[in-house]
Amino acid sequence: MKVFSLFPLAAVCLSVFCASTSCPSTALAQAAKKPKAVLSSESEEEDKEHGGDESRDHKMFRFTQGSTFNMAFIPRDMSEYAEGDIRAPAQVYIWADPSLTDSILFVSTEWDNFVEKYVKTGMARIAFRPVTLTPKATAAANIMACVGKSAGIPMLQHAARIDPLWGTRPYDKAVEILVKAAGEVGVEPKQTVTCLLDGKLNFDIARYFAKDARRIDAWDEEDLNIYVNGGWWPGYEFWPLAKKQVELSNKDTKDVGDNNPLLTIQPGDRVLGNPNARVKLFDYGNVIRVQGRTFFKEGLDSRLRSFAATGDFAYIYRPFHFGGETRKSEIAAACVPQAKFFDFLDYLSQNKHFWEKLEKPSEIVELVAVSYGAEKSCFNDPSVAKKLDDARNEAIEKLGVIRVSTYFYRGIRHYGNLPFDELPLFIKKVDAYRDENAGNKN
Repeated sequence: MKVFSLFPLAAVCLSVFCASTSCPSTALAQAAKKPKAVLSSESEEEDKEHGGDESRDHKMFRFTQGSTFNMAFIPRDMSEYAEGDIRAPAQVYIWADPSLTDSILFVSTEWDNFVEKYVKTGMARIAFRPVTLTPKATAAANIMACVGKSAGIPMLQHAARIDPLWGTRPYDKAVEILVKAAGEVGVEPKQTVTCLLDGKLNFDIARYFAKDARRIDAWDEEDLNIYVNGGWWPGYEFWPLAKKQVELSNKDTKDVGDNNPLLTIQPGDRVLGNPNARVKLFDYGNVIRVQGRTFFKEGLDSRLRSFAATGDFAYIYRPFHFGGETRKSEIAAACVPQAKFFDFLDYLSQNKHFWEKLEKPSEIVELVAVSYGAEKSCFNDPSVAKKLDDARNEAIEKLGVIRVSTYFYRGIRHYGNLPFDELPLFIKKVDAYRDENAGNKN
């Protein structure tokens, strides 16, 4: 990681130099044209198993589009503890090390309430998948396998009642608590220890889940990772928003109204094209989640710029974040002057191979933002962060935005990647729908 950290810095320095000297194409710009780097060391055959040659964001969200399921979201007979119907509108997956504090807290305080409110009413299915990257996690997963599918979660709940901090205890003490918890669900200590020693399950499956999660930028060992219909919420603190997504998945919120006041150009909106154009496309995105979005495949699509230059079309970018690095990066982006914003976005996406695998890409985003006119003091301005958070929360509550790559045209919401080639057809279909329903009040 540290070896490659020099390259983004060099890239940013070069961009600053070019900005000040108007230099022509550079070696860095040429490098940005080369084929995208392989996302992992897996073979092409393995990658096809995950859904084909697609970017990480798109694969992560294929579940919501009703096409081929990403392997990461297919129900498994092994290493999965689930309740509910696979046909339920909301499919919730919890990937976590069962020994981490957030995981223990979630299982002991949230699981039963969620099952009662959402699973038993047919609104959702929930599945817990233990990720075994530590000895204590492997011990917990082995014992969960030992007690069986129906008792795996109750066993963890008993462990939390015995000691809410069992995951922080030394290995031997943690195992002692788990064995005692297994006894509470009817498994004798001798049997539990046998399972612990010889391994009841092949936990390559659980490690496979973790590996696949890392491939799509979605595994953080410090967080309990939540997926709802493919949308990723990285951390226990996002559980309220994840439940909101469950509720939205059970409602028809595709049409939010042709004259919705939230879908008019607001002060501070990032607008490419004529603000008074008849066609206005709103895009809720994130500057470091560009990998799966064809408008930003290798920089801002020149066709989008050309379309905007006609005066008949406006593209409006609106930030959406999931906290952490996505939030820090959008704060930096918010500090870039309007006149340079789309050049900033173009440069950032052209050169994503320099920063996309970094642990803290926001640091590079900040450097690039400064080179495009942002003031460093702006990054720590609480009013900038508050405005960003308020806008995101309003989009969730009033427009049903629950992920990046959410587009709106005339109040019709489109989830998922919208290829440029399909944009004219999307506009045509929405116009036809609005014309046919012109007499109906939204």
